[in-house]
Amino acid sequence: MNTRLILPAIAACAIVSSASASSIASFDIGQGSASNLAPGFALVSNLGPTTQNGVTLDINRISGSGVGVRTRGGIPSLVARDFFFNNGVLEFVFSGLDANRSYEFLTYAFDNTGGGSENAKWYVDAVAPENFQYEWLNNADSVNPFTLVTTTNGAGEARIYVDGEGGNNRVNGFQVIPEPTSLVAGLLGLGAIAARRRRR
Repeated sequence: MNTRLILPAIAACAIVSSASASSIASFDIGQGSASNLAPGFALVSNLGPTTQNGVTLDINRISGSGVGVRTRGGIPSLVARDFFFNNGVLEFVFSGLDANRSYEFLTYAFDNTGGGSENAKWYVDAVAPENFQYEWLNNADSVNPFTLVTTTNGAGEARIYVDGEGGNNRVNGFQVIPEPTSLVAGLLGLGAIAARRRRR
């Protein structure tokens, strides 16, 4: 095997893979104050569509008595200072993504006040809300994001749902990160094989 030809190609793909590890779109959900907007994030202050870098987030209320917005003081994280909340189910539709590709969604759900943590169930699904693929039980007590992973449908859309289960769910924002394509992963694996053969 000619590793002189393969390894430069692997290096180029590794650069692509590393670049794709950063977010392609970031959304800060809250009241719209510039002082609370995280740098590099697009402001989402209503349920209408918001677009950044060709990726659009649209928020829909599936159930519950409405959607509220609130700001908390004394929180270092700008993303976590304000949030939407709802006592039913909210749907977050991401569009403008590559079709049939896996994405990571860093999900911020934080509220540092109240007498205790409120649980919410998070679901991801590329097709329909009645066919949940993944469940992540989150209580809103950590300023750090958690990761949801799903695959877009043929139209380049992904859907995330949060259910407050009778209490209030909370959402501060999202960051969208594409996972490496199978081609990149395959070439990286091929590079590892080539490297092992070269050392023999």
